[in-house]
Amino acid sequence: MSSRLQSLAFGLLCLIGAVASIGLTVHEVAKTAPVSLSVTHTTRTGLTTLVTIEASNRTSVDRCLTVRVAARDRDGHDLAATVAAAALELPAHGRRTVQARLTLTTRQYAEDLHAFYPSQRPCGP
Repeated sequence: MSSRLQSLAFGLLCLIGAVASIGLTVHEVAKTAPVSLSVTHTTRTGLTTLVTIEASNRTSVDRCLTVRVAARDRDGHDLAATVAAAALELPAHGRRTVQARLTLTTRQYAEDLHAFYPSQRPCGP
């Protein structure tokens, strides 16, 4: 193979790599959830934990969500769950904070609890 052909093959390979990286970046951006939920704070008093959840709308469209929070063990099983907001109105590019109370047993706190997980679904039936 001549050096000119090798240079052409290398340039073509670089071009294909650049196009693939741009395509994958666009694909990942498109997969980004329109609304994100995160647990920002937890406060435990006795057997009850107050969980604070922040909802962020990343779109230019108003949204309505039902927000649920669950206390889960390491295997992903719910130890307790509750609805934090049945119909949370989230304005375009807005943020809202909601709170939920969950009560667990002493054993669940000591042995089972892994983390608190928020989840969402659109409002309505």
